[in-house]
Amino acid sequence: MKYAIIEANGRQYKAEEGKTIIINARLGKKDESVMFDKVLLLVDGENTQVGTPYVNGLFIKGKILESGRGKKLVIQKFKAKVRYRRKMGFRPEKTVVVIEKIGQTQIKKLTKEKVTRKKTVKHPKKTS
Repeated sequence: MKYAIIEANGRQYKAEEGKTIIINARLGKKDESVMFDKVLLLVDGENTQVGTPYVNGLFIKGKILESGRGKKLVIQKFKAKVRYRRKMGFRPEKTVVVIEKIGQTQIKKLTKEKVTRKKTVKHPKKTS
């Protein structure tokens, strides 16, 4: 079983190929593709890669199925004997993403290239 733990919008989610996850943020529009590069952990059978804090060279590719606002949540505050009551509600943002692929990017080796710089000529100060 191959799965990964990703970080999105400051929260952690378990991502498996073919499964859907609900992310508490609006990431894009319907039918757009999404790439997650903040992979914290990858488990592939008996092999496990743990990032410090992220695993280098890994990405998770997904497709947005639904994007919008969730069901309305109602918050109530109450304090006994002081006639204090408050009622408030909100609808959280949500995005439903289906995970298409867990893969690795090929890391290119950075080579030092010669940087040519223009020589600057200092002009003497003009005295009048």
